Amino acid sequence: MKNASSRNGGVYVYSNLKGCDGGRVYYDGGSLICLNGNIIQQLPQFSIPEVEVALGVIDIDVVRRYRTAMNSRAQ
Repeated sequence: MKNASSRNGGVYVYSNLKGCDGGRVYYDGGSLICLNGNIIQQLPQFSIPEVEVALGVIDIDVVRRYRTAMNSRAQ
């Protein structure tokens, strides 16, 4: 996500479950928000609380300026 958002500019919001589905698969949590190659918020993996919330303020103009500054997109 860091590489893709750094290369193309943009916002990624990744949400992952936490817990188990009857013993076959264990989901680790670890949700995150990534903006233009920078992780601006990340929740811990394998933590104890059942519910955790990641908050982030995203300015779309920052994404636009980032994409405009890139040579490949400006041509």
